[in-house]
Amino acid sequence: MSTRGCVAIKTKTGWRGVYNHWDSYPKRLGKELWNYLRGKDLKIFAEELLRFDTWGNFLNEGVCPYCGRRGLSTPHSVNSRISGREFGKVKKYLRDLSDARFKNKEEMRRYYRNLPAWRGEDERIERIIKEEWEIRRNIRRTGFPDPAAKYHRHDPLDLSRQHITNENPDPLFIEWVYVVDPSRRTIDVLASQGYTTRGNPNFDDPKPVGNGYFDYGHCRYRHVRVARVSLDHEEPNWKHIDDLTHNSLALEDLLSEEQLVVKQLKGGKIEKTKCKLCGRPAFTDGHDVAHKLCLQRAIEKLGGDAKTWIQGLELEFKHAEAG
Repeated sequence: MSTRGCVAIKTKTGWRGVYNHWDSYPKRLGKELWNYLRGKDLKIFAEELLRFDTWGNFLNEGVCPYCGRRGLSTPHSVNSRISGREFGKVKKYLRDLSDARFKNKEEMRRYYRNLPAWRGEDERIERIIKEEWEIRRNIRRTGFPDPAAKYHRHDPLDLSRQHITNENPDPLFIEWVYVVDPSRRTIDVLASQGYTTRGNPNFDDPKPVGNGYFDYGHCRYRHVRVARVSLDHEEPNWKHIDDLTHNSLALEDLLSEEQLVVKQLKGGKIEKTKCKLCGRPAFTDGHDVAHKLCLQRAIEKLGGDAKTWIQGLELEFKHAEAG
């Protein structure tokens, strides 16, 4: 499953950035961004980044890895026939076609004719053989599998619509945001946080409802800064940043002793475990937990907004208990 995110630039009123579809958690995208920006002129980076619609398109310098054309939006609706054959991934394939699944057309033809689902589909088999060999010729000649864009699509480039901003951050789906501040040479790491509500889903037009939350009808989500990373100091522990956001609060920080007893008498799940940060005993209802003070100190040490994050966890628990 994809972990969606955003690489953004701090602005006078908030931030603006580009979409990233895969592996946006800190130990992947955070680390990649931090390493990329080390030693870079961040003002130039900010100008260049916002000329593109996605992080991947920025890294490819606007060149589509399937057709080779420049200045287009990120490719989508990519057919499985060209997936994995992007420019730069086929060098070994170009040197030696013996690595290809089918070495010749007859081998491919026999394979499909022996499949029960393809029996009697000779016309269809010949069509996909023709298409496969066309893709191979394209790669040999240009390095790109689909220069005519038969097997992928591009939308018109409309950056005003395609950029993600703090005014329309879509926190239910954009799980991580990395806000680069060129003047401070820092990256603010924002994590998505929310709770469920009673209502009908409204994915197309979530409304801001205060405290940074956006209402999706059946839930409310927001982004909260959990770390502020300097580009001029040692590399942070990205896994630690990620792990912190997966901790709920220990039950003893959310309920009184009396409430804990009542919860257990009503059949509530209460288990004894250990705080993920200090290792001391803690109570949980099945989640990884940390003591409130431990989590607060850990997030503050990273430069995050610990107070807001913990308030969000308390609100999430309150709504979960209310059903």
